[in-house]
Amino acid sequence: IEPGVTVKFDAGIYLKVEGVLQAVGTVTQRIVFTSNKTTKAPGDWNGISIRPTGGTIFSSGTFASGSRLNFVVVEYASSGVYVYGAGLLAENCRYVQNTVGVELRKSSMSLFSDSSFEQNGKGVYSVYESYTGDVHGPIADLSIRDCVFTGGSYGIDLNANQVAFKGIAISNNVISGMSTAGLKVGGGGYGPYAHSVSISGNRVSASQGGIFIDQF
Repeated sequence: IEPGVTVKFDAGIYLKVEGVLQAVGTVTQRIVFTSNKTTKAPGDWNGISIRPTGGTIFSSGTFASGSRLNFVVVEYASSGVYVYGAGLLAENCRYVQNTVGVELRKSSMSLFSDSSFEQNGKGVYSVYESYTGDVHGPIADLSIRDCVFTGGSYGIDLNANQVAFKGIAISNNVISGMSTAGLKVGGGGYGPYAHSVSISGNRVSASQGGIFIDQF
């Protein structure tokens, strides 16, 4: 998708990625994924779905091939970007007024950096239990860094019932104006199996709750 392109979606429609999605804009020409409605609201369309064959391939922690989002705006979706059974590189993006900005149902080797999450219900989220849809699974080698989260209920809410969290790093993010909590990892009846989770250098302000490390 070329820089400066706007892609509009009708209700109930999503972009299913089973191959390669290269959406690389520029500072002055962002690529926009948005609702086709005149009066827009969160949940107008379903979002971008990264499937097991549609993710990013990394080599030594850097981009090698596959899907990539850079200087992209995703707005007014149910789950702006949904990742299942894959990894994803997403940098310099804006997630605006989605029900969920980024949902990780099951993922490995994902990097979300230098991005803004603006007035989403939840910024980055993992479902506790897969009552419907794809079966939730381990989340490994996830980095969320140098992002700004403003407004909504949670900035980052990572919890998954009895699956492994391994190699998760949440660092140097600024989170403000959350009605429930700025950053929450774990919780519920059993929570995830935490092998290695690092939380450092984050700043939470003007939120109902700060940083919660819950049931593991």
